[in-house]
Amino acid sequence: MSDYTLLNFTGLSLSIDTPDKTASSSIVDRNVTAFITNTDRPDQVVTAALPSRSKRTPRRDVGWREIPLKMASDRASFRTDKMPLLDKVADIVTDSQDIPGYKAFFKQAKDPRNPSTVLVLPRIDLARHLSVMPDHTSLADLLLPGTHDSVAFYGWPFTQCQEIGCTLTTQLNEGIRFFDIRLKLKRGILLAFHGPWPQLTTFQTMLSEISQFLSINPHETLIVCIQQETSLHPDFSRTVREDMQGTIDAGKWFLENRVPTLGEVRGKAVLMSRFGGGDGPDGSIPWEVPVGWGRNKEVRMGWRPNRWPDSVIEGFEWECGTTEVRTQDWYEIHGVFNIPAKSSVLTDHLLSGSHLPSRSNLTLSFSSAGSIPFALPSFVAKGFGWPDWGLGYRGVNELLRDWLLDRLEAQAQARHRGPGSKPSSGPADEEERIRGIVPMDYYRKFGIVDVMLAYNTVQVGLKTELYA
Repeated sequence: MSDYTLLNFTGLSLSIDTPDKTASSSIVDRNVTAFITNTDRPDQVVTAALPSRSKRTPRRDVGWREIPLKMASDRASFRTDKMPLLDKVADIVTDSQDIPGYKAFFKQAKDPRNPSTVLVLPRIDLARHLSVMPDHTSLADLLLPGTHDSVAFYGWPFTQCQEIGCTLTTQLNEGIRFFDIRLKLKRGILLAFHGPWPQLTTFQTMLSEISQFLSINPHETLIVCIQQETSLHPDFSRTVREDMQGTIDAGKWFLENRVPTLGEVRGKAVLMSRFGGGDGPDGSIPWEVPVGWGRNKEVRMGWRPNRWPDSVIEGFEWECGTTEVRTQDWYEIHGVFNIPAKSSVLTDHLLSGSHLPSRSNLTLSFSSAGSIPFALPSFVAKGFGWPDWGLGYRGVNELLRDWLLDRLEAQAQARHRGPGSKPSSGPADEEERIRGIVPMDYYRKFGIVDVMLAYNTVQVGLKTELYA
């Protein structure tokens, strides 16, 4: 049995170098998808320098660990000198340079008789990751990272959900494609709020950031969910429409109540409205538009959920045109001891939608949760304490990342064993894919966005290249 298994989802030539000369390695799924290898240099050789199993510090099972990938002029290694799970190894390359865009992860085998795993994901252009996807791809057929309370930068530890300074532009350039915008109308101006806490960002600023990003990246798209926070204002809907009118006239919005393909919405934002249409001063509805011939009109406010029950663990459904949107937004988890339960609800919800046809189903599953004072949003998202030693909890974002990596590992191993083989965990067949929109708090830690987009790219790439 080999000591290490290398799962290579890139176009790089990879191998493993261990100081334990009795150890061996195997390579699974080299160039597993030609869909993304045309940007790589095939002459590059990368070596993963890992310690022998006898030199590792025994700890609790902590899942996957990200390890930096380095490249030298004629040699490279995974730098392991700063990783808590791994001991220092001899002959670390000191004149190496970072290889931008790649992510590598290591998982130590629970059973010493089994090999540990190194998994290297493809290079993803986070700001343009949808540009490489086929035009015919439905938004329901993708795994899209999002943010919950996207501009909730203030009010720590109770109402802050994103890092200070992590503007919409930053989030867009870092791969986020679903935005949860909560607004209040104050003295005629739409301002971001989370509960009672003002977030010091105007709606006009957000619209400017969105429009500028789409102008620079005309092959991208994003989904913007707008909600009126707490108290209702009779002029809210009209003011939202007035603020958006300039970008609507510029063709920057998709306002139909259906799930489009990428080709239909490149260079546009998809509106999801969690607020009423509202009547104007003259009794008109500000979102009415002429349809067809004559005087027929239709209210177009994008995706319009007709129900949103509060924090139900079993989830709920609503209709978006002919598509059923399966939604999970269980956030009142009561305490940090329910972080694992929240993670299980999230992954079970994503998994349950993997067999459903994307042409009639879309999954929206929030990873965010928070209960004051025993489950703060930052604790739920990032974890707390020392979970490596059994003192604390790993956060939902890290647990989701590891779940996706486990599924990639299982699928790659099954493909390596040949047709008809099934992994003990992970995808049941090659056509099963995790799809859906996942809004998160504090998304920047653990490389969760990179893993989601790499998973998305590999899966779409496999289907496009091997099964078309």
